[in-house]
Amino acid sequence: MLSIRRVKELIMGENLSDNEAEEVRDGCRALAEIIFEKWNSERLINIKLLKIIKNQFILDINSIHGFPHWERVEKIGSYLAEHTGADKEVVRLFAYLHDSKRENEDFDFNHGLRASEYIQTLFTKGLLPINQKQLDTLKHACAYHS
Repeated sequence: MLSIRRVKELIMGENLSDNEAEEVRDGCRALAEIIFEKWNSERLINIKLLKIIKNQFILDINSIHGFPHWERVEKIGSYLAEHTGADKEVVRLFAYLHDSKRENEDFDFNHGLRASEYIQTLFTKGLLPINQKQLDTLKHACAYHS
């Protein structure tokens, strides 16, 4: 937490009373919390959902098909969605779910089908804030990706 002295330095408010500087600091903290909550609520892959996906992943989370791969797929997919009109929410969810049910790093023919079933489970539990059309598209994309 910032000291009152540091708050005064940062806002160039040497003439502020300690109480005024404390109000500024507390107001900034409250604003930061509001911004974080809004940001997290708007993220389709929120922290809670991401934790659930990561916790059930049976391979090393940093493996070839693990979390770093999912992040790269999200980045590339988001770029492509911007230029193709693809549903950004479906693309983002696909990135984190398409390989989440892999059982090995090699040839795992049914991992996409398992991911599709897992997606249905997450949706049924109310963990995926998408509509039925998006659900169908996401399940199809995961089931048939290679």
